[in-house]
Amino acid sequence: MIDIKERIKYLKLLKKWITNNRERIYKSLFSDLNKSNLESEISEISPVIHEINLYLKNIKKWAKRKRVKKPIHYIGSNFYKQAFPYGKALLITPWNYPINISLISFINAFGAGNEVLLKPSKFSVNSSSLLKEIANEVFENNYLKVFLGEKEISIKLLEEKIDIIFFTGNSAVGKNIYKKAAEKMIPCILELGGKSPVIVDESANIEKTAKRIIFGKMLNAGQTCVAPDYVYVHKSIKRKLVSALNLQYKNIYGLNSLNNRYLPKIISENHFDRIKKFNLPINYNENRQIEFYIHESNLKDKIMQEEIFAPILPILEFNNLNEVIDNINNNYKSPLALYIFSKNNKNIEQIINNIQSGGVGINDTILQIANNNLGFGGVGNSGIGRYHGKDGFESFSQIRNIVKTNNKWDLNIRYKYLGNEKKKIKKIIKLTKSN
Repeated sequence: MIDIKERIKYLKLLKKWITNNRERIYKSLFSDLNKSNLESEISEISPVIHEINLYLKNIKKWAKRKRVKKPIHYIGSNFYKQAFPYGKALLITPWNYPINISLISFINAFGAGNEVLLKPSKFSVNSSSLLKEIANEVFENNYLKVFLGEKEISIKLLEEKIDIIFFTGNSAVGKNIYKKAAEKMIPCILELGGKSPVIVDESANIEKTAKRIIFGKMLNAGQTCVAPDYVYVHKSIKRKLVSALNLQYKNIYGLNSLNNRYLPKIISENHFDRIKKFNLPINYNENRQIEFYIHESNLKDKIMQEEIFAPILPILEFNNLNEVIDNINNNYKSPLALYIFSKNNKNIEQIINNIQSGGVGINDTILQIANNNLGFGGVGNSGIGRYHGKDGFESFSQIRNIVKTNNKWDLNIRYKYLGNEKKKIKKIIKLTKSN
């Protein structure tokens, strides 16, 4: 187990390194994803700094042995629970937020006292190389090892002696990793994504709805696991919403957004080719930057069969909210995020109570994962387990029960062959009533 003083020491060193090397981070993220310095700060660097600060403030308290209440008949015994590290954590992290997800999952795992093996994505070449430089420049004593390369490296690491796995990526790979964890009988945290719906009813504020959908969809060019994937909008306001979405996009990114140097790009040619196979009349350039495109769609449409991961937004209309709920549950069950734009509390509660999801955003997008006082994770098809903040610390910890009994007093009632059985049963029944 890594001593708490060591954890604090190296988290402080990591924070210092990030603070002193922002330009190196900006450069790597711009090279990989064309992220502007502002977007990199908002979505990659700042969340990591906040996570470190949270852990530095709370790690001693979270790791401390805590006394818990006991029934009156356990006089003489004290009961506790305490978080212990599993041992060695394997983190397999994605390319879309290569600094954010890699370092926040590391902070959670290391903060809980685990040594860490980190395998970042091969697609975010520059950011993954920078993570290896962080390991070399900041850490020692095997606290963090970074492994670069193809998927064969991940396969090899899964055969190592590891005690917990964290994976962010697609469902097919996630299921294979879950099988490997089951073979090893070790815990596994999976964050898998899915098609996150937006439901806009007739009471929604059109302007703010459009602005906030554009923010969530265009962040990292739609390559976000909780990005609004498609929109169900009430028929009566569909045209107004479509116009407002196009207007807000132009207001933010300009009339000719493909000339915007800081419009994020699609990560690779392979991913770009997948998007082109949707056969939609999208505008793009040689840098793999794509203009925001609204596609009037239906459930049978090709683009509605998979997570989009691009700035393309299918729009479906509805008259009956119950039909929307049924369609989502029957076709895209348990998304990672569920977005609702409405002033109607009855509609909001109906949607929340009848569609299962990892998280919910009401009249906003993305922010449900931005507060590190909240954990983040999926459910069902979108994942298992949680990370971020205290939830992350607990996910990477084994919570052990501890009882300490003194020798001054004993509960003779538990010893089977001492005393009258009927009398003992009466005492037990009496004690259960008193509690």
